[in-house]
Amino acid sequence: TQMKLSKRDYKKAKILAKNFNIPKKSKIICIACRDSAYLKNSNLGSDFSYHNYRDTNINSFVPLIKKLIKKKYFVIRVGKISKTRVKIKSKYFLDYPFSKYKNDLLDFYFPKICNLWVGSNTGLDCLAIMLQKPIVLINLSPAGVILHNIKNKKAIYHLKTYHLNNKKIPFKEIFNKNLHNIEKTEIFQRKKIKLQSASAKEIIEICNEGINFFLNKKKFVINDVKNQNKYKKLLSILLKRKKNSFNSFLSPIFLKKNKWLLR
Repeated sequence: TQMKLSKRDYKKAKILAKNFNIPKKSKIICIACRDSAYLKNSNLGSDFSYHNYRDTNINSFVPLIKKLIKKKYFVIRVGKISKTRVKIKSKYFLDYPFSKYKNDLLDFYFPKICNLWVGSNTGLDCLAIMLQKPIVLINLSPAGVILHNIKNKKAIYHLKTYHLNNKKIPFKEIFNKNLHNIEKTEIFQRKKIKLQSASAKEIIEICNEGINFFLNKKKFVINDVKNQNKYKKLLSILLKRKKNSFNSFLSPIFLKKNKWLLR
């Protein structure tokens, strides 16, 4: 763990959190969905639209949230400022960016108390990583961002799919053409690279992997292990690193359904 809350701050945050009536016996899942609202509203006069390629539509998480609250997980959509409200009313769901009880301290408290963090390429994901929380990262981009997460044994991640001329681009081509380090929306557009986010169905599947692997302590099946080893071998060649230095996992079910990635 790289970060700790002081006893004083933890106690204060716990008191603040009572406003949300979190059920004591419920496991907590935090969802961080990246959009452009935070940078746009907290840095008036500056243009951060070059970050927009990282965005994810919160509506693609709605089917997942509904399934989680049906199973009595308490779901917190985290963040200070967001563009769109989630139209779900349930005692098991908190759309925190639109709460009247927001407090900066809670931004640290929620990842501290959660059982699983579901992120989507946002700065808040770093808090969960520093707190060594089990984490599912969806829609990471650019592909080179995996460098930040490869040492985390508690991470399952998914990358946005690269398209060029309506054709999907495998990892080898992404790295060999140096597309994995593009970090501006306009450069993606100039090179005619389109990024495809995970569908609502894929988000449910990948999150279920995180729940099964980290919370229910299930193990990968043999074919999933083989696919991970093949992926890590390719990654070690592309990044010129040792294969055993990659401890996090590319979503096994996504990899199983998209073997073209490893061509």
